[in-house]
Amino acid sequence: MMKMKMKDIARILKGLLPLALCALGLFSCRGGGQQQSLQGQGHTALSVYLGLLPSTDRAGIEVSLILEDSTHATYTREYIGSDRTLSEQGTYIVEDSVLQLMLPHDTLRFALAEERLILLAEDGGQDHGSQGGHNVLYKRRAYDFVGTYGTFDSIDGESKEKTLLITPQDEQYLVSIVVPKAHGKEPSYFAEVGTLRNDTLFVPIARLDESATMCIVPSHDQQGVKVTTTKPEDRHALTWYCGGGSMAGTYYKSTITKSSIGGITREMTIGDILKRIPVAQVKLTEEHGEFADDRYDNYIIYTRLHEPLLSLSPKERGDLTQRVNRVCVLNPLLCTESRISNRSTFGQIRKAYPITRIESDKEHIIVVVDEIHAYFAISKSKLPPTWWDEKTKRVDSSQIPDTAQVDSFTLWWE
Repeated sequence: MMKMKMKDIARILKGLLPLALCALGLFSCRGGGQQQSLQGQGHTALSVYLGLLPSTDRAGIEVSLILEDSTHATYTREYIGSDRTLSEQGTYIVEDSVLQLMLPHDTLRFALAEERLILLAEDGGQDHGSQGGHNVLYKRRAYDFVGTYGTFDSIDGESKEKTLLITPQDEQYLVSIVVPKAHGKEPSYFAEVGTLRNDTLFVPIARLDESATMCIVPSHDQQGVKVTTTKPEDRHALTWYCGGGSMAGTYYKSTITKSSIGGITREMTIGDILKRIPVAQVKLTEEHGEFADDRYDNYIIYTRLHEPLLSLSPKERGDLTQRVNRVCVLNPLLCTESRISNRSTFGQIRKAYPITRIESDKEHIIVVVDEIHAYFAISKSKLPPTWWDEKTKRVDSSQIPDTAQVDSFTLWWE
């Protein structure tokens, strides 16, 4: 492991706030060659397809299909909420726009479509679940690993934060991970340089006479990354530097800027975003505004364990070609570079950013920060009676307690 001083680690990881629920998972980290039979249809070398199959007794089954070359494939099923993962090697052929996957104990057939595979029923028709977006595998797009990530882990009976930072270093990437204090030991720090191959970061891990390889791949919902090892039997290596904790898990991109949140940017359309995230992690609701006819679509995005992350709303209803107009931050794991989240206080906001203005709403005051296009709502019930200045007919910011916590954190992009 590359040696780094504590102050250097602190500098690298300054401002980090972790993101989402930790989930230990396995992923195949294999390479492959050119796929001649699928060229011209958007299917290229080492194509990876991801989907979520429904399950009656669990949250669902995450499926990945890796087409490694013109004939060989790996089909992996991970059961959400458990440690059960099944991975099978098989072969495939493509005939008449149908991909037939031959596994040791089963044969699956998929209809080829633009950047997706649709699971077919035994009679050759589309599976019933595909009509709602289930049983559809979407092609994984190129992933930008650079960024700040976070997750929570249960350590010593408490939910504690873990952080991950991936930064470019020449033609490689510096991978830095902090695991919090566990079992009476101090926080653990890991920093090592990794190499990117086939959309996977490979990072060496070593101590004494033992060694292993950390494998970092885009998470199934493409909102972050999974940290595991190339060999399942080496998973214990992820605890070597962690004082009883583990570096393994699903980490979500966590940084909020004036034009992005996690891996979502203001340039994306609603349709672009929905192609990246499994159907089971998106809930469409109809929201109402101040007036009776004021209605809009609200897309709530969840983690793989169904914890709400954020919600997205376009200006017009029913149009997936529109860009996002409003973003509501629903999880404290998402934060700005100054560590401002939906659980921050007025004092923390005031110290982090210049406040543009403070408005009075029906039940809240709204703290506006133009620097990040943010609106923070604070309930009037948290304020003293002197919050309103009758002479100026304005909110008196000097009367707002620094300890007043925000009720909501909203970004306006359009």
